[in-house]
Amino acid sequence: MIRRRLRFRYIAFGLAVIALLVCAGWVIALDRKVVNGFDAHLHRQPAVIYAGRLTLQRGQPVESAQLPGRLARLGYRPVDETPSQPGEFQWRTSGQDERGRSGALQLVRRSQDQLFPSLPSDPAARSAPSQRGVVTLTVEDDRLTEITVSDPSIAAPVSPSALLLGAESLGVIAGLHRLSMEPVRPSEMPLILLAAILTMEDRRFWTHSGIDVRSVARALAADLRAGRIVEGGSTLTQQLVKNLFLGHEQTINRKLTEAAMALLLEAHYPKEQILDVYLNSIYFGSRAGAQGAGAQAIIGVGEAAEFYFGRPVSRLSVAEQALLAAMIKSPVRYAPTAWHTTDTARARRDVVLQRLEATGVITAETRRSAQQTPIAAAQHPVVMAGEAPYVVDWVQQVLEERAAAQGALAATLPGAQIVTTIDPALQRLAESAVREGLAQLESRVPGPKHSTTSPAGPAAPLQAALIALDPHTGAVKALVGGRDYQLSQFNRVTQARRQPGSLFKPVVYLAALEPRPDGPPLFTLASVINDEPVTLLSGGEEWTPRNVDLTYRGPVTFRQVAESSINAATVQIASAVGFERVAQMAHEVGAGGDRTLPALPSVALGAVEASPLEMATFYATLANGGARVAPRVIDLLVEPEHDPSVASWPQAPSVPVVSPETAYLVTSLLSGVIEHGTGRSVRALGFDYPAAGKTGTSSALHDAWFAGYTPGLLTLVWVGYDRPQPIGLTGAQAALPIWTSFMQQALEGEPARDFVPPAGVISRRIDPASGKLASWRCPGGVSEWFITGTEPTESCEGRGVIVAVQGWLTRAWQWLTN
Repeated sequence: MIRRRLRFRYIAFGLAVIALLVCAGWVIALDRKVVNGFDAHLHRQPAVIYAGRLTLQRGQPVESAQLPGRLARLGYRPVDETPSQPGEFQWRTSGQDERGRSGALQLVRRSQDQLFPSLPSDPAARSAPSQRGVVTLTVEDDRLTEITVSDPSIAAPVSPSALLLGAESLGVIAGLHRLSMEPVRPSEMPLILLAAILTMEDRRFWTHSGIDVRSVARALAADLRAGRIVEGGSTLTQQLVKNLFLGHEQTINRKLTEAAMALLLEAHYPKEQILDVYLNSIYFGSRAGAQGAGAQAIIGVGEAAEFYFGRPVSRLSVAEQALLAAMIKSPVRYAPTAWHTTDTARARRDVVLQRLEATGVITAETRRSAQQTPIAAAQHPVVMAGEAPYVVDWVQQVLEERAAAQGALAATLPGAQIVTTIDPALQRLAESAVREGLAQLESRVPGPKHSTTSPAGPAAPLQAALIALDPHTGAVKALVGGRDYQLSQFNRVTQARRQPGSLFKPVVYLAALEPRPDGPPLFTLASVINDEPVTLLSGGEEWTPRNVDLTYRGPVTFRQVAESSINAATVQIASAVGFERVAQMAHEVGAGGDRTLPALPSVALGAVEASPLEMATFYATLANGGARVAPRVIDLLVEPEHDPSVASWPQAPSVPVVSPETAYLVTSLLSGVIEHGTGRSVRALGFDYPAAGKTGTSSALHDAWFAGYTPGLLTLVWVGYDRPQPIGLTGAQAALPIWTSFMQQALEGEPARDFVPPAGVISRRIDPASGKLASWRCPGGVSEWFITGTEPTESCEGRGVIVAVQGWLTRAWQWLTN
């Protein structure tokens, strides 16, 4: 018996030791999880996304750079005297120039602008790496003529040829969340708001150790009386633990873990830090995405204030502060939105006001005044602060794709500085061109108009997308993914896939004009094609393309086919080249992305799907002399505690896919489109820069496109509805005016530059009727470009002396009358 008792005691003691060790291990594991996780949130610094750096170069037009306004947007402040403190600048107009086109601008660089080092290729800039002294910019006749840096750290002033300043902030990303602002510290919040949150969520926050025993007992009694869970006893610390580390399941195991972690959290960190993280991690509902964009969480009191009330938390009224605290319990029930009644929100807000009065935080008069304040539904919430929200979303997508490819756990590094290629001035012009262009179009478009209702509602508005980039580097200078980011975060530049229609036809031109591996190209710009009805087999069925005007012109030159965008003749060209070759060319130049397109006859007329970004890639290939370059939006990635001078972002090299000669021939065709063809209204609208472009309209007038480029800037515009339906307008009528409006302003003040032909092309005067060399027998000769060795060698046979004389007299009469 004694041995049995001893054995039982030993077993019990062993089990107790095991249980103690298991509990200790559990607590140690929880402790490590709490410390590691909370440290990550406590020191979480948002990744800041900037626009492109402000580059100041000698010879740069100051008016086009809008220098004083740009400096102000960068955070510099104007002063009346000579600047002496970082961030100050002064503009002094020359006394001899009353119009203010000449003078001197002095500034003192801010320390944070050291993120953006001077151009490494400039020896003078390298000799003054800090450039924290006074910078003097001399302007003469609206042109920057001199840059002088006087820095106390160097013996004599230096004159760099270029200077880089900081960039404008576009937005921030913290963890997995796309935020509209940096986290707001408790010291920056109104005292009434802090008191309201603590009063409603945890009135004994400053005295308990993570668990409020009295609140737990009170909640347990209420639950027993009701026979169900009607009241919770969680402290603010427990709520934070649940949000950061645990789920929302209602189980005993989860509640015990929550309590243990709350005690550990309070043991390691002061109350102030816990409150800081809590206030910036509260869930306040979500903004609805649209067309595949998905919902986006509203996290933290700062973002909630901007979203629901349209202003920072420091400017909220007492009523708004009480409503913000009321929402924490259930954003779905108490958030003021346009999609449900605000009565429940008002009742919950009034409870908060009454408790604030009871605790002496506000007076009875303040409470009555706040209760009389109506609650306005947040129909037009400020979704994101800063500029270019579609750009910021795209940057985050690019970072997530890189992280996934590298197997990284996080897309962005805390505290990282991300510099984009966006030009803020061009971005504002693009947004204005889209907004104003759509407003003008809607008066002519049948069907639904612009609506401010929910994106899921029936009245979806007419949409547009615009992308502008440098075709030689792929740097995206402006991007507008839709008309209103508040209603729809769907980026139509990168995500929408629509039929490009005739915008695709230059792919056919490239395939036809590119020399073959075993010989010359099948066509030249002087080749004659018979424009007549043609019937082909497509997918086992007969297919007959029709010209838009239902008119067939007979023999026409290759150039006339392109300038007038003739469907039947284009299909005949593609048939002669081979539809497989057309699909292969589309793959090589980026039209349609990296997908292999079907080798069907309808492909020649753009009966495929492509995004505006993919079509812009194709047109950039033309503008870049046949070398394909991937569009890019990230320029630099500066990691925390890293040397900014070595910051970089991998850039894809240009890949030659067609010869420069062939690319120039197609550019010549597209220049003719603007001068004489379907894009000639560009000139009628006042755009007079040398340019090449192409209109595009999908079947049934669902999509309207225009892509055009100068030697230094390419812009593509799409107009249509998200759910395909006719807009009743062609690309020339809907997209071209928006393109023209943007490009006119974007190039204002820039010198006009024409396209330079490569060495491998020559010009010959031909007879457009026959495609042969022009002679006195053939009046009306025109100049045409050819790849060297493909030019015609025979002269036209003529149409008789009488016809020639008639032609000469006609041209003489036109010259005299004009």
